[in-house]
Amino acid sequence: MEISRKKFMLGAGAVLATLVLVDGVAQAGVVGPGGVNPITPEGEFLSDPAPRKGPDGALYLFGSRDELSASGAYCSHFNDVFETRDLRAWTIRRGVLASVGANDGIPASDAPLYAPDAIFHDGKWRIFYCMPDKSHREGVASADTIAGPFKTTFAYSWAKQIDPSIFRDDDGTLYYFWGQFSAKGAVLKPDLSGIQPGTLHEGVIDEARHNFHEGIQLTKRGGTYYLVFADVARHGRPTCIGYATSDKPFGPYTYRGVIVDNFGCDPDTWNNHGGIVEQDGKWYVVYHRATNASHSLRKACVEPIEFAEDGSIKEAEMTSNGAGPLLDAFAETPARLACVMSGSVRIETRVDGRERLAKVHSGDSATWRYFDMPRTAAKLTLRVVPRTGGIIELRDGNGASYGRVAVPSGDGKTERTLSMALERPFPAGRCAVTLGFHGRGGSFRGRNDANLFDVVSFQFLSSPDRIVITLIPTPRKMENQTMKTYTTQGTCSRAIEYEVSDGVLTACRFVGGCPGNTQGVAKLAVGRKVEDVIGLLKGIQCRNGTSCPDQLARALEAEIAAKEIVV
Repeated sequence: MEISRKKFMLGAGAVLATLVLVDGVAQAGVVGPGGVNPITPEGEFLSDPAPRKGPDGALYLFGSRDELSASGAYCSHFNDVFETRDLRAWTIRRGVLASVGANDGIPASDAPLYAPDAIFHDGKWRIFYCMPDKSHREGVASADTIAGPFKTTFAYSWAKQIDPSIFRDDDGTLYYFWGQFSAKGAVLKPDLSGIQPGTLHEGVIDEARHNFHEGIQLTKRGGTYYLVFADVARHGRPTCIGYATSDKPFGPYTYRGVIVDNFGCDPDTWNNHGGIVEQDGKWYVVYHRATNASHSLRKACVEPIEFAEDGSIKEAEMTSNGAGPLLDAFAETPARLACVMSGSVRIETRVDGRERLAKVHSGDSATWRYFDMPRTAAKLTLRVVPRTGGIIELRDGNGASYGRVAVPSGDGKTERTLSMALERPFPAGRCAVTLGFHGRGGSFRGRNDANLFDVVSFQFLSSPDRIVITLIPTPRKMENQTMKTYTTQGTCSRAIEYEVSDGVLTACRFVGGCPGNTQGVAKLAVGRKVEDVIGLLKGIQCRNGTSCPDQLARALEAEIAAKEIVV
């Protein structure tokens, strides 16, 4: 049995996670708060997410996996599952269903796996899959546990399109829907082997009457059936998640509108796919956003939704904080959490899996929403990778400008930290943040320069007389002690500031890096004996053969070697 581990960062407020691959089937543990959009970590993609509740009360997102490739093709040969109980910490199970490799669950075809759906039925998990294979288009695979591997149970030769969806009504009846442009539906036999004779319905919803494109999901709320689907009502492409309602599973359905629109998440966004689900008494829409200026390379996101008294759904905004709390404006915010962009700028995934804003042209902009700004801010720091150089302007959600900073030219490889002194205080409260980009001359309305710089992250600071630096409490700090600084190597963080008293780590702060991860590591380490910290953290790897926790262990080891710490 081959076992490997991969560690990754989820984003602002999240902590280090370990991805464990067992013979290609993954188990992953994620601890601590997350709840940002996208829920998909750096270098990972989950498209076509289908939300389903499990018998254990957990929420599962079944989806297809996009992969970086020269062809830019949709999906891959694997279906993955994301699992959560609180919409913040996610367990990632990769490759639970595969069409190739050691865990091939569909021996009849080696075609890629498109959008799945799933249900727990008769004591087993069932994934309803689809493929671009005319001789084997759809079917159902089963496994005893959510971890898989799933194996084909029945092939559905009568289903010749894509995007299957399964729904169990209150009386236990199973309904199966599928198709593009015009949706079909039928009642499944209890053993899932096929459809009940005489139950096939053509044209349940269609493009002409309901703006239906593909990606259907049936949900019930009260006595109303909600068909949720990729909606082509706007932009000449199916970027919306729309819905129609009826008092019967097969309709007739009335089109009700758009739940969320991912237009603006990427310059080349083409489609959307998802569903709605209730978790702990609240409702959410799950959908995907494109990245990397690609029709594919999509990432799953979650937004809260609200129902009106008439059963209609208020359209949700794309946000950066998603189902989690407001982002902390005074913590470092990864640029990859941008939810709306204009122009050519996009979230770009590097070969090492790291993500940032790239291909910035003059006149482009990017927006993050929403933040908690507990007090006014007087300064903004930015981590950038200069290329031809240009200017960054800070704006609020209403477009008001608060300052600019010049970005020098660079080699496109070396990171720089810039400081923008604001022309007036950025107001406290719930807010959105927009960064506008421009070449070195002219107004922000023009588009006369390209590939100015990459943006890695940004962070607000409060007014000069109230600058707040987040430090870990120092329960045993001595009055005559000062913080020591260790310059890190090979990590996102740039340095570690720490104090030791009587062989105990009494204070610790990481400079740079993902704030949720580094603050979590620091809080767990402070108050422990130095040798215990080293024993816990030494050897943890993220990339480059090290990690932020490992660098803290190395810093303390260096102090011991220099005989500056007595243990």
